[in-house]
Parts: sequence; structure tokens; C-alpha cells
Amino acid sequence: MKILHVIDSLKSGGAEKLTTEIILKLKDYGASVDILLLTDEGNVFHRVLESNNISINVIPIKKMRSPHNIFYIYKLVKNEKYDIIHAHLFPATYWVSIVSLFIKFTNSKFVMTEHSTHNRRRNYRLFKIFDKFIYKKYDRVVSISRGVQRNLISWLNDSPANKRFCVIENGININHFKYAKEINKNEFEKFSNEIKYILCMIGRFTDSKDHDTVLRAMKRLPANIGLVLVGEGTLENKIREKIIEYDLLNRVILLGFRQDVERIIKTSDIIIHSANWEGFGLAAVEGMAAGKPVIASNVEGLSEIIEGYGLLFSHSNDIELSEIICKLTSNKEFYDEIATKCSNRAKRYDIGNTAESYFNIYKEILKG
Repeated sequence: MKILHVIDSLKSGGAEKLTTEIILKLKDYGASVDILLLTDEGNVFHRVLESNNISINVIPIKKMRSPHNIFYIYKLVKNEKYDIIHAHLFPATYWVSIVSLFIKFTNSKFVMTEHSTHNRRRNYRLFKIFDKFIYKKYDRVVSISRGVQRNLISWLNDSPANKRFCVIENGININHFKYAKEINKNEFEKFSNEIKYILCMIGRFTDSKDHDTVLRAMKRLPANIGLVLVGEGTLENKIREKIIEYDLLNRVILLGFRQDVERIIKTSDIIIHSANWEGFGLAAVEGMAAGKPVIASNVEGLSEIIEGYGLLFSHSNDIELSEIICKLTSNKEFYDEIATKCSNRAKRYDIGNTAESYFNIYKEILKG
């Protein structure tokens, strides 16, 4: 089976990380897998693919929103005759869908993955017409959670019984986080000696994540609690301004993008996943796999992973979040109970199961 994954880039992000992990696992099934990027700007996951001999193609114009991308995708698909073309994220999903209209000379099948419960296109009713056309061209539309699928089907005014739609939950390399080696807490140089508990939030500084609620909660918490933020993005300067405004310079550290996320999680005491909307929440699962209690916003997509195992707080409610953190840090029995529940929950989300589900989907649609 010959597979091409098409995605905007390999910058730091959940969709990009998941795509990388899936591609590596698909090799175990004997599949030949290539990846095509609309741009190589900000790529961070390309090295691991290259070290595993995955062919990485980058469209030379490097402008994600240019319709000229259609020509390059078409040319590659025509020359290589892929069995499966699998698209991720906008605008890659648009360009691949249009390419499918012209691929009449092969038996190629088209798959896309919907990674979020919300996107900016859904703020404009006109895009509903475009999305209906684009999504209809795919042989299978995979959502990463039930919440993502519900929102997508509602947006498209489609039927839940439509067999083109299915759910394949995200996965991670569980052992990578379970057996990670801790970092010496002294490496977090900015923290004073009075910091006893370390909170950690991993996520890009974008509109979908809700860092501000975590920072407001930090104002309410005792001085012996510090916060580590891992990530990068367009809102980084705004977050830095909030840290100064809330007088948290000595208690909040921004680490940027890190290749040793598993070690940072293992060193932290509590993992927080605060979001305005979320398709799944890979960072939350990574925290659970490391055996840490996870606190997350009660938003669709994320809540179905956390509820009953980790702890949920109402969206944007910094008071509730701070109360949960205080309970975890002051009650070891409660802390251990939640950490154990989270660890057990993580076993469900093994990347091997995710890759196998995708491979089975590929085989199913190739059989017709």
C-alpha cells in the first residue's frame, strides 16, 4: 500500500505531532508512506521522519493559501500513483479535495482527518457551502473524537448515519511518557527556592488555548506554586504581557518549544490543559501517561477524555481551577487517587491502536 499524507507543515502542534507518529507506525504494517508539506516554515517534527527514511516533499512556492498548491499536489499524485492520499488541516484539505476531481486515471482513494471541534471558517455562513463541497469529495472523513464528529456533522447538516464519517481517537507512545526520566527541578532557574509544586501546561499560544485563565488562577494560588508553559505561537507576546500585569514573573517560566516534553511532564506535579475549544487534547493524554493528575477545561472533545478520570473545571473559570489545584496540593491521598485514575485512562490511547485503525480504514475503502 502506497500512502501520501498532505499537511500544511510540521510545526509544533497536536495535529502535526499525531501525523508524524501515525506515519512512523504505518511503516510497521509494511506500507510505503510519504509526506507532502505546503511549507517547511517552523518545522520541528521533520527530523524524526527523516531519520526513519520517510520521504518529505515540500511544495516549492511555500505559500499555504496559494491555489498553485493544487498543481503540485496533482503532479505528485499523478507521477507516484498513491493508493491513499490523506489530508490534514486547512488549507491542505481544500487543495487535496480539489485534486480529487481530476484524478481519473488511478484508483486512488482520499481520506481526511478533522482535528478540532471549531475553526474560524465556521464563523462565516458562506464557508458552509464551500465546506460541504470539499468534504463530500473524500471517501472517508475521520474525526479525532466524538465531539469533533458531532460538531462537524452539525456544521455540514449531514447525517450521523453517513458511513463516510467515522471516529478514530488520537494516540501517543505511552511508554515514552510513562518511563521518562525527570529533569532536576533546579534546571528551572527562574523559580525561587520557595516553589514547592510545579504546574505545567503544554500548548501553542493560539486562540484555541486558554492560557489567560491559568495565569489568573496563578494569582490566587500560594507563592509556593510555580507554572511552566511549553509552546510557541502568535500570542506569546500577549501572554508575556499578562505575566507582567499579574506580577507573576518569578512564578511563571516560558520554555518555548521543547523536544524533551516527556521529561518536563514527568518533572511537573500537575498537568493543566486549558482550552477555548479542543478536538482531543494530546498533551492531556501525555500527562496521564506520565502518571500525573490532569486538570482540563470542560469543553467538548477534551471533556470526553478527562471526565471520570482527571478533573474538569468550567471554561474560563479561574476560581474553580485554583480551588482544584489547592485540593490536589494539600491532599496527598486525593492527589494519588487522581494520578492513578489518569494513568489507567491513558492505556486506552496507545498510538499503535490509532495507526491500526487508520490502516484498517485504508484497506476497507480500497476494497470498495
